[in-house]
Amino acid sequence: AQVRVEPGLCGRCAAALKAALAADVQHVVLGLCSADYPVSEAQAALRKAGLDPLGLEVVPLGQWSAQGPDGARKLEVAALLLAAAVAHARAFPGSGPENVKGALRPWDEKLSRRALFTLPPLRYEPVPSIDAGRCVGERGCDLCVQACPRGALSSTDEAPALDKSRCVSCGLCVAACPQEAVNMPCYSAAQLEAQLGALLDFSSGAPRRRAIVFACDGNGLALEGLADAKGDGVYWLPVRVPCAGMVSVALILR
Repeated sequence: AQVRVEPGLCGRCAAALKAALAADVQHVVLGLCSADYPVSEAQAALRKAGLDPLGLEVVPLGQWSAQGPDGARKLEVAALLLAAAVAHARAFPGSGPENVKGALRPWDEKLSRRALFTLPPLRYEPVPSIDAGRCVGERGCDLCVQACPRGALSSTDEAPALDKSRCVSCGLCVAACPQEAVNMPCYSAAQLEAQLGALLDFSSGAPRRRAIVFACDGNGLALEGLADAKGDGVYWLPVRVPCAGMVSVALILR
């Protein structure tokens, strides 16, 4: 992996990313001071460079790497979070048109002044797709349909059909499927396993007192403020998911 330091990246997102993507890269991991970042601009820059916009990894180091009073502890946490993000990015399976949904950017997302005139206010969000080869819907299984809180999935004679306009990318259908037939880029089982494996890798010699926090995307910013409030010597390490309901028993046991 190549590391490039870009001072002031938050303030000049598109221009800095364009320069960084001039090299031959496959994955981009951004370690930032906060989750309050113009993701839509970054996704647009990746798409212009021919990369999958859903493959972008944004790591809000912020409060999570500020745990504890000493600099060494902060660097250890930051290193763990970045290593986990790289592992998560490398396991990204890629997305097809069926996995991408254009959505209005959050009203509180920051945008550069230039972006207000050059970009539509859109961002790309992952939506699930059904692997018909693994799905057993034709045998009467409709667990994913029942799990969907918005009625975005409907039963058919074969694999369930998805209505993207209803889907909110919560991932509950992923956790509900015993056949692993529901594919969700950014939150696939392989990616979450790779991320957890990096966070729980003790071969680097980093302290062993670590706690995993499965953090819902909707509450990610609020949880950042809790990261340095403990002061109990435990490294609190976040794993971001779209909804806590998609965290499976297997992930918790891991």
